[in-house]
Amino acid sequence: MKEALDDAGARLIVHHGPSNRDEGYRAAGELLREHPELTALLGTADQMAMGALAYLRDQGRSVPEDVSVAGFNDIAVARELSPSLTTVRLPLREMGKIALDLALGRGGTRGAADADGTAMIERHLGVELVVRQSTGPVRAR
Repeated sequence: MKEALDDAGARLIVHHGPSNRDEGYRAAGELLREHPELTALLGTADQMAMGALAYLRDQGRSVPEDVSVAGFNDIAVARELSPSLTTVRLPLREMGKIALDLALGRGGTRGAADADGTAMIERHLGVELVVRQSTGPVRAR
């Protein structure tokens, strides 16, 4: 991923915190104060992105003209926001079913082992980028 960002002339800045709306609001403020040149914010959950949208609105910043915002999960409210939220749709029901099957011992043991010998199981699930109104072209520098 770093190579792809470097090739695009982009820089990744990571903020760690809980995946909720209030943390998204707080993190957006912190990141934009420390890095006012940022052109996009990506939350690891739609709730974080919603907090970032609220922060930008409260600061009079325009989305996506000033800053693009996106999240993960495609929760139902994402399409109802203004602007509607660009998000990565994850197969949450399928993920939940697989987790339950594994917990109940119905998942099999195909896969590698980690460093301490614990069996790891891999499942490859599809994701989908859902582009909505909260993202746009990178603004001129």
